[in-house]
Amino acid sequence: MNALYRGFGTSLAAGVTTYGMFFAIYADGKKRYGFDKDKPHKLKHIGLSFRAGVVSMLIAAPFWTIKTRMALF
Repeated sequence: MNALYRGFGTSLAAGVTTYGMFFAIYADGKKRYGFDKDKPHKLKHIGLSFRAGVVSMLIAAPFWTIKTRMALF
């Protein structure tokens, strides 16, 4: 039973960190690059999402590696 929960805390921390950073960076990008909610542009959404995703995954990738190692060993 204990093996089912191994790595759960790390997985929770990684998920919260990744999504928290993603949405914070996305909101910052909307402010920084003058996003207009009355006239949204698809390419601006894609660019802001790509920027937020790359930065958050670069920072959170070690958490996911640790989680996987804890679950396997």
